[in-house]
Amino acid sequence: MRAFILALLLLPAVATAQYESNSNQQLVWKTLQDTAPVHEILRACDNKLIADLLWDYMRQRLQPLVGTEENNWRIVNDMWQQARRQARVQDQNLLVAIVQDSEGELAEVCNSVEQFTVQMIGAGA
Repeated sequence: MRAFILALLLLPAVATAQYESNSNQQLVWKTLQDTAPVHEILRACDNKLIADLLWDYMRQRLQPLVGTEENNWRIVNDMWQQARRQARVQDQNLLVAIVQDSEGELAEVCNSVEQFTVQMIGAGA
């Protein structure tokens, strides 16, 4: 169990170090790190549709940096999964609270995140 927790704590450092030498990869990694918490909140709010739309939107926005090579997108998908894992660990208490109370007091959090995401996607921010 200790090894598992240590691995979870070290993964962000390893993942970040992996992309330090390439400025495009740094920008992609930062973008994914910034997007993953919103994606995880949407999923906790039981709004997989908007979460999936957000990921599709981000893939379109990253296209100029990533290109069209399948291997590049495989790397981006790995980075995305790592960013999501990191967000789930960092925001675990909030995500659990949302799942347990998405219709109660935290419904406003869900509504706000959903509205922000839809506006961002619609505006092409």
